[in-house]
Amino acid sequence: MRLFLREHMGLIILYLMNFIALLTIYFIFGGLNSIPNLIYFILLSSFLLICYLIH
Repeated sequence: MRLFLREHMGLIILYLMNFIALLTIYFIFGGLNSIPNLIYFILLSSFLLICYLIH
């Protein structure tokens, strides 16, 4: 796991920055009062993470 983290640290940091940006946009436009948007956001972010890990 430590070796995995060391090899993919750049991608993980990129993903975290992307996640924070998406989260900021989400809070600006939607907020937490709309649960379907939250579910969609979680699916989208996990899909992005899977794409980064496969790539």
